[in-house]
Amino acid sequence: NEPQRWIQAFLETSLHSLIGFTLSTAGGFLLAVILVLIPRLKRAVLPFAVFFQTVPIVAIAPLLVIYFGFGSPTVVASSFFVSFFPVLASSLM
Repeated sequence: NEPQRWIQAFLETSLHSLIGFTLSTAGGFLLAVILVLIPRLKRAVLPFAVFFQTVPIVAIAPLLVIYFGFGSPTVVASSFFVSFFPVLASSLM
């Protein structure tokens, strides 16, 4: 029974991480396209994107737990925040 619970938890966490990554990829790429079309806005946003990709998830995780509680929304949000800014910065450079 214990291995089944572990496998179920693993699959659920993997699914929610994939959802967060998919959202960040779509959002980061879409924002990058918009920023390429508006160079002045790109110059304003790019330094923040580079800065926020250096912030460790350990600093953000307690805030996410406070806002979303324990469970799936926190996993999706943390996955989103970890991957959004690197996708955005990489798409712009």
